[in-house]
Amino acid sequence: MQLYSVTVTTNASGDDATDYTPRFTGRILEIRYSKTDYDANPDFTLTLDDSGRTVWEEDNVDASTARLPRQNNHQTDGTTNAAEWEPIYVMNDRVKILVENGGASKSGMFEVIVD
Repeated sequence: MQLYSVTVTTNASGDDATDYTPRFTGRILEIRYSKTDYDANPDFTLTLDDSGRTVWEEDNVDASTARLPRQNNHQTDGTTNAAEWEPIYVMNDRVKILVENGGASKSGMFEVIVD
C-alpha cells in the first residue's frame, strides 16, 4: 500500500486552490481530509487528472473526515449491479484536488491511500 499526502493551500486572495498526488497505479481505498485552518464549509472536488473521472465531490466539509470512494460493478449484460461496489482503479494517473471557498492563505491536508 501507498500513502500520498498532499497539503492544499489557498493564495492570499482566497482563490480556489489545486494540487496533485504523484502519478500511481492501483486502487484508491480511502481518502482522509485533515482540517487545518480552512474557513468554514469548504468545497472539495477530487478527480483523476487525465480522465476527469470523479473520485470525491462534496460541499461544506467543515471537519476532518475520511471517505472510501467506490464505483458500481456491472453485470455481463452491461447493467449496473447496485448491490456491489468496488474501489476506483487507477492506471498511471494522479488525483487532482480542488478546494473552493477555503479562505485566504488557508490549508488542509489530504491523504490518498492506494493498494
